Amino acid sequence: MNQTTKKQHARTLRRIFTLTALFALLFCVAGCSKKTPREALDKAYEKTFADSNPFESILGVSELNTKLSENKAHSTGYSLTVRELSGKDLDEYAGYLTGLGISVDSASDLMNRKSTGTLDITYGGTTYLTLGGQIQGSEIFLTCPQLLNSSLSVNLSTLKEDLNSDSALAELFRNSGLTLPEDFSADLFEAITSAAAPEDLNDLISAYEALDEALIVEKLGKKEITLPSDVTAKTVYKVTVPKHAYVAFINAVLEYANESSSSLSEAIGSAETDSETFNLLDAKLKVQEFADAAGDIVITVAVTKEGYINYMVSTVTAGEDTATFTASLTGANAPLEECKIVMDATVDNEAYHFDFVQKFGTKLNDVSLFAEASKENTKLFSFDCAGTFDNIEKGQKYTLDLDYLDLEYGDTLSVSLTGDYYVDTTECNIAAPAASEYNLLRMSEEDFSALFAEVLTNLSKDPLLSGLLGYFMGQTY
Repeated sequence: MNQTTKKQHARTLRRIFTLTALFALLFCVAGCSKKTPREALDKAYEKTFADSNPFESILGVSELNTKLSENKAHSTGYSLTVRELSGKDLDEYAGYLTGLGISVDSASDLMNRKSTGTLDITYGGTTYLTLGGQIQGSEIFLTCPQLLNSSLSVNLSTLKEDLNSDSALAELFRNSGLTLPEDFSADLFEAITSAAAPEDLNDLISAYEALDEALIVEKLGKKEITLPSDVTAKTVYKVTVPKHAYVAFINAVLEYANESSSSLSEAIGSAETDSETFNLLDAKLKVQEFADAAGDIVITVAVTKEGYINYMVSTVTAGEDTATFTASLTGANAPLEECKIVMDATVDNEAYHFDFVQKFGTKLNDVSLFAEASKENTKLFSFDCAGTFDNIEKGQKYTLDLDYLDLEYGDTLSVSLTGDYYVDTTECNIAAPAASEYNLLRMSEEDFSALFAEVLTNLSKDPLLSGLLGYFMGQTY
């Protein structure tokens, strides 16, 4: 691919991303104003997307997410196992990888300064390796029960003293030329809590409120609009989003992203060049260029006699590029029990198509998601999954048992997985770590020899694990 083609490809992707993000934003805000003369549409929006949303009425997702954002004690985890695998250059390994799985479990109680997590590697349903980490106050513990009889530890409250000791790792640290920051703190939980706290969103919220205020909602007469034959509506609204309003909001989002990226770079000591960093001015110019070509955005919203939104459509044209976005909400008991989103776009004279279908069965609490994107009738990727929610306590916990999760990426990869996911704010069991015999920063060479001997002894008890580790080390080296 030559340089010119790469630039054209990058430009095409940017346009597609801009159109998709803009549609997602506009459809989200189309009905959410709480001020007249848009009260009727706002009421329909609330009834459709909040009051009758099964993810809210059954799972209580908003309440649960609020608890997590406030750092309430909780446990969460997921597991995935390969059922089938195929794809370009994968046939040689597909048979070996089928049956391979991972399981991740974690628990966090920041108020009591405790956190723990484990990663299990499984094959054929048997766990062969468990890696664990735990934080208790200022102490960090690492475990691997298949290889170690105890745990490894580091005490951050004595870190400076330990790094000045005559231990093997302390000497290695000093010889590396690394130093601890002057403002180093042993209080990991203060850092975690600060990192978990939301950034200052005032400017972003203000920009959203300005966008909402600028929306123009009009009620359309039956002769002014023709809906698809399968859409039944009592009232149809025309929602106009002025160009200046969505440009201001997108610019606010870009500024927030730029500030967040800069803060992250400073935190990790990134030394990127100007050409590698996010170019805010260039991004704003592209947004303005798009807006000048597209003008105001118009969304048609249909509302049923029961007061639910059941159909939305919008077409945007910017120069020779065009995109049409439709959303159909057709659930029998509640609109969001079945939702279909379709986007057709033509960018740089190439046709793109995207489908998304979501179904939520409120009788069995079963859910399915499907998404597929194509270019010039050639599939780019697809995502398909189905499962059932159980162990539900609204706003507190639930488990999702995945029947299957299938992913396809062109002819490069096709994988079918099974697994589960859970989140629970009613329990947070963090057991005390195994008695630690090895403080990493106080270990002598003799201690490391004893540790190595312990690992070899445990490996000899599990030939399969020993063989797997030997195979992967051989592939690496």
